[in-house]
Amino acid sequence: MLEDVREIINVGGTLIAHAPTGIGKTAAALAPALEYAVKNDKIVFFLTSKQSQHKIVIDTLKLIKNKKNVDFTAIDIISKQAMCPRGIAKEYYAVFNELCKIGQKTGECSYARNYNKDVTHYITENILHVEELKDICTSMGACPHKTASNAIANAHVAVCDYNYVFSDILETILDKTNRSLSDMILIIDEAHNLPDRIRNHLSRELSVNALREAAREVKSANAHVENKIIHNHLTKIIRSFNEFAKDVSGDEHNIEKRVIVNSINKVLSESLDPTDYDTFANTLKDASARIAENSEDGASYVMNVAEFLAGWNTDLPCSRVFSSSPPAFSLKLLDPSLISRDIIAGVHAAVENRLIAVTKGLTTLYESRSESMYERMAEKISKIAGVVKNTVQGNTAVFFPSYALLNDVVKYFPEEMNERILTERRNMSKRQKNHLYNKLRKSSGRVLMGVQAGSLSEGLDYEDNMLKAVIIVGLQLSPPTLYVKNLKRYYADKFGGEKGMLYGYTYPAVSKVLQAAGRGIRSETDVGAIILMDFRFSLPRYMKCLPPDYDIKITEETERICEEFFRSEFVIDAMRKAQSVRGERMRKEADGDAVPDSIDENIPVSLQILGFIKDMDGKLGKNKIIGILRGSGAKWAVGYDKGGYFNKLDNFSRDDISIAFDRLLEEKYIVKGGDLMYPTISVTEKGQKAIIDGCGVKSVDGLIKPKKKGFGEKVSSTVDETAVLFREGHGFEEISKIRGLKTSTITEHLAKLIENNEIKANLDDFVKPEHQELIKNAVASAGDERLSNVKDMLPEDVSYDEIKITRAFLRRAKIKEDKGDNIALKIFGLMETLDFHAGRTLLANILIGSKSKKLIDQNIHKSEYYGALKEYTGKEVTGIIDRLIDKGYLAIKTSYSTGFPRPLLYLTELSKQASASKEKVELELPGKIKDQTTTKNQELVNKLKIWRKKVADEEKIPPYCVFHDRTLIEISNSLPVTKEGLAGTHGFGEKRIKQYGDAILEIVRAYKSKNDALSKLRY
Repeated sequence: MLEDVREIINVGGTLIAHAPTGIGKTAAALAPALEYAVKNDKIVFFLTSKQSQHKIVIDTLKLIKNKKNVDFTAIDIISKQAMCPRGIAKEYYAVFNELCKIGQKTGECSYARNYNKDVTHYITENILHVEELKDICTSMGACPHKTASNAIANAHVAVCDYNYVFSDILETILDKTNRSLSDMILIIDEAHNLPDRIRNHLSRELSVNALREAAREVKSANAHVENKIIHNHLTKIIRSFNEFAKDVSGDEHNIEKRVIVNSINKVLSESLDPTDYDTFANTLKDASARIAENSEDGASYVMNVAEFLAGWNTDLPCSRVFSSSPPAFSLKLLDPSLISRDIIAGVHAAVENRLIAVTKGLTTLYESRSESMYERMAEKISKIAGVVKNTVQGNTAVFFPSYALLNDVVKYFPEEMNERILTERRNMSKRQKNHLYNKLRKSSGRVLMGVQAGSLSEGLDYEDNMLKAVIIVGLQLSPPTLYVKNLKRYYADKFGGEKGMLYGYTYPAVSKVLQAAGRGIRSETDVGAIILMDFRFSLPRYMKCLPPDYDIKITEETERICEEFFRSEFVIDAMRKAQSVRGERMRKEADGDAVPDSIDENIPVSLQILGFIKDMDGKLGKNKIIGILRGSGAKWAVGYDKGGYFNKLDNFSRDDISIAFDRLLEEKYIVKGGDLMYPTISVTEKGQKAIIDGCGVKSVDGLIKPKKKGFGEKVSSTVDETAVLFREGHGFEEISKIRGLKTSTITEHLAKLIENNEIKANLDDFVKPEHQELIKNAVASAGDERLSNVKDMLPEDVSYDEIKITRAFLRRAKIKEDKGDNIALKIFGLMETLDFHAGRTLLANILIGSKSKKLIDQNIHKSEYYGALKEYTGKEVTGIIDRLIDKGYLAIKTSYSTGFPRPLLYLTELSKQASASKEKVELELPGKIKDQTTTKNQELVNKLKIWRKKVADEEKIPPYCVFHDRTLIEISNSLPVTKEGLAGTHGFGEKRIKQYGDAILEIVRAYKSKNDALSKLRY
């Protein structure tokens, strides 16, 4: 294959590669393409259909670069929306696209404004997975997508989605790279997916209900003149469509393009504000972006209508159908080759790759669905799975045409199989599917139930022969909709009668079967059986669609044939060799990440941590990784408790493992990824080499010992044990059950931890919002020493536990208030004593007394300022540092000593003077630190609460959803009289100022006016 690829690239043209799994197709396609691109100033576009396949390509490129010492640049890029760090990324795609354009044009998007050539240089010098690229750009304030797009101009390889080439994005890419199609070498992975992807990209649907929702979105937006006009137009179009629906009989009808275009043009031309079809479509796009920018609900329906109208007017051959139940119009492209042919013909060379499996199979009845048929299928599947389990301790995957059929069959499985079955459910999240996959990987004798054309049957790589058998139940043939009929008719007219059925109906279904079947055999050493459980696979019209290297046996004795196959000397020998090859590969390469069923107790701690992180492949963050290694009993840990790494480091304290973790991060054996909300950890190439070497990381393994505490850790106490469980995600009732203690005891533990700032917690997590203010006022009146005195002042439904927790938060706030005067001087003092310049995070870690081994190794923990601000969190201290920067006491300078830009802090003349004179630095602390639990103006708070209750009743929401008590107290203390004054108050953004600002300011002004008048009278 490599030679064929090399030849076609040298002469130019197209190669369609039909190759079995395991020969190294990715490398065989990439290596010669890359070689030619580097020598001849071309660019390789490696196109994949799923983001999960990017990793394989990037890992292959890294190996080529490291092992062959070739100098080239590769960029991994996904959709702009998936790479965007802003909140607008959650919008409907077309709305996001419009908002992104507006953000760039107006300069509102700081990421788009901030071009950072250092970041661009860094990502071109290093081959990065797209998540790594996104993290680096986001941390430096640069737009990840824009940076990656700019970097493609100088790249030799771009790994991206089909849409980057087979859509209007191509024109932008060619402009950015300053290249033509003839400069591109195109590698299309999983090329059988390309036709449907092109079709789907240009498919549209519009229901009458969607039109109504679009009209509602426009009406609920601000009173913009154009919005009123659009609403009138949409209302008339809805009326026209309803009349059209009344005149149509039957379920589905083909509709000519001109019917809808003429109908809408007629409505628009007869309006008081006449316009035409195309202008109205563009107006809707602009309105959608405008509404989304000013509304929390967005404007996805408006954009949907705009996209449909634009798509409907295309001249490409499409199926245009009206369905009466529910009333809707659909548009689907019939011939994707009209999009792809000019591109493939224009590129320098193209290679199409798809994965196939060599199988053994048979058929069973499917044609007449009945309960007895489902029962027979379940019996046959359970027998085959039993053979696989008993002969080779293997797993079996079963892929159905639909979730409905899966559910019909699974209920007939024997009861003893239930604990072995792993079932894919409709609407499962990616994380839930990863859990399913990990359970399968870490066990044997399991049966995975999924659907054809799903992510489990196409998007995952079942490596190391994880599946010994794959059963395909039936064919996922498309229902005979009018679109499918139009598709068959189109191909019949274009290629002849028989081809219409093959191209429009049969091939798509068989393609899904082949993809699902290919999950079993993933390398040249794997063995497996594939059962095609449908007699139709023996019919000529389906047999000829299967690959020529399929050797099919038609039999009713499925389980006997499977047992003979797995007990054959060939299979036993192949499995023995495979085990040897995998062992050798693990020693020589960093490709595999299979988890052993059990972990050798003698394996160094560093390798156990690295091994588990590698297994998780960037799916978990630090705290959860440590929790699993220590055997966490939290709910989120369910599914991990069957793995080989679970509870393996329970003889180390959490802080010990955290210290080892930090050292691995510091020495770049592992790296942070994910996003700010959900950070994750992955193993670097250096870490992979350490795993293969098997000797461990001495600088880590020498740091910690079993059953010994790390530096600064308290002797283990019952409160410490509660703290560990709380940090692992348990609530106080769960902790009570796990530890066998009363909930009141656990509450006392948590109260102590909160007061000492040893855990991160929110009052709302423990105390009902409506009770918080009552308790705070009672504590202020009765004092906080005797709980019974406080309880006597409160309603019956306020518990002692709520009082204890609230009191702990009040005490913590008081401690922070008392110690706030000299914070700035402590920060300046630390910076003066350090013999190096540090960043804000490191300074914060020193001041809060972090137990990081980095601090201990450099003897920083001996500094008089170590732990000087331990009553604060790291986030709070960095917030204080930011305020000192804003006030000019600290300056930022960028260092490039590590090969990557790092912002470091320096003392200014202002801070040096303050430090020398020991003068107090006036510093507004972050809102979380300031004591916002008491007020001197309780009367104003009461008036604001009365107003809040009225608003809540009108809007039919709880009062705390309008504003929390904290916000009302802060207003009573600051007494703002302008909207600018409200802007600095907790809980007030631009929208809330606009919504509630006038009413609140009126209450505050009236209160101040009354008090001022009283003051004058007293005077």
